[in-house]
Amino acid sequence: MNKQKNSKNKMELLVTGKEAFPVILEEIRNAEKSIYIDMFVWRDDDIGRKIATELLQAADRGVKVDIIKDRNGIFFEYSEEDQSSFFHKDPSPIDIIEINCMKIMYQPQLLGKPFLFKDEELLNRMKTHPNINIKSEEYRKDHSKFFIFDEKIVILGGINVEDKENGADISGRQYIDFMIRITGEEAAAELSKALRNEPGSRDGLFGLNIPGVKDDLGIGKRYLELIDNAKRELSIIMSYIMPVKEIMNALKKALDRGVKVRLLFPEKANYTNDSNRASALELYRYAKKNGRDLEIYMSDDMTHVKAMVSENTISIGSANISSKSMNKQGELNVFVDNDGSDFAKAVKESFEKIFENATPVKNPQQLKYSKLVALMEKIVMS
Repeated sequence: MNKQKNSKNKMELLVTGKEAFPVILEEIRNAEKSIYIDMFVWRDDDIGRKIATELLQAADRGVKVDIIKDRNGIFFEYSEEDQSSFFHKDPSPIDIIEINCMKIMYQPQLLGKPFLFKDEELLNRMKTHPNINIKSEEYRKDHSKFFIFDEKIVILGGINVEDKENGADISGRQYIDFMIRITGEEAAAELSKALRNEPGSRDGLFGLNIPGVKDDLGIGKRYLELIDNAKRELSIIMSYIMPVKEIMNALKKALDRGVKVRLLFPEKANYTNDSNRASALELYRYAKKNGRDLEIYMSDDMTHVKAMVSENTISIGSANISSKSMNKQGELNVFVDNDGSDFAKAVKESFEKIFENATPVKNPQQLKYSKLVALMEKIVMS
């Protein structure tokens, strides 16, 4: 794997929105020339409006602000939490049908409840500002979440712009997620080249899928390489895990090589909960049958993290283990050496804390799931 060592880039792990959002707001305030944002979910809540307000102030200073907001996020924005969207105030009849299908599967208590529409003055000011360019009406299938400031600072990971990422969801359950701040013009330039899909630009620090580009250079390839290159240990924290054949086979082969595999996911995920359990149960049964070294954990917190760590490599970003994330939608992860750096140590410390606070799976009854729901999730979420 052509990973990039980070001697020229300073990397900092940001754990939960409580660490990430103050840094994002700081970088908006410090921006001098440009801000580029690619976001999947952006709610019309406190943090959503706070970031929008800071962006307007940056634009007033002369900073050029470009925002790409995937309209596909509307299905998640209006199917849970406060049912609000900052950018999409006009769900179509087809949107509403899909949103209600999501509610039926995951949030039936919200059926019939009205959407939350706040005063649009802030959004309209952004749309009409000469220094702000917004692209929000395309169903891009772009699940990535990242910021680029002044072409020298990149912040990326799994955190959407929404209050639940800032500590807890509407039910009070803790939300755990990662972002990474990368300081260095080299990293920002590499990401910009990768986004333009320039030759040789997508096999270094950044692994990404580009919306609308179908090839074998994306996240699926990088995840498989990471798993295949693990020799001793592999720890995975993943919010959503679909039983993707290639990934499942790679994990079984890693177990057969003697790799100690640890897998952690939320005990009750807000989406694809039954698929998470189906995937884990398949691996659990394989390991038990063949005497392999597998540990499975479930977290009471909503671990929205998408990360893999081997003795060689660290990957953190937006990509879940799903056919959609592997092949069909935009995603962005970093792939860096697990080299004992301060960043690598911070990742290890955070991983161990999450595993320590989770419940180990000791018997298959803990992984019970509905085959019908898992099949529906495969149809709807793949």
